[in-house]
Amino acid sequence: MILLKKILTYVEQFGLPRTLSYIRANIHMNSNKNFKDSEWKNSNCRDQDNKERIVAIIGSGKFAFSTIAYFLRNNKKNFLRCVYSPGIKKAVSLCKYYNGLYVPSD
Repeated sequence: MILLKKILTYVEQFGLPRTLSYIRANIHMNSNKNFKDSEWKNSNCRDQDNKERIVAIIGSGKFAFSTIAYFLRNNKKNFLRCVYSPGIKKAVSLCKYYNGLYVPSD
């Protein structure tokens, strides 16, 4: 009941798209995709050589996912090139969701 009230308050204050971003960020924080090579390449990224891919995000926590990447995607759909974070699982989740190109391990 408390969660539903919180969600309805967010919808009223920020609108539905932003609220969905917050909900997705909570799911993102529990991601579990990992890799063992020196980098993870996003196989779903179709336009890898796109000149608009100029953003690298360092840190892949809830704020980076629900605020920074959210607003960058509103300006340009294919903005994300790289995500680095010591929390590799979250970095892969952010990169995959926002259609980034790769995640380096170091």
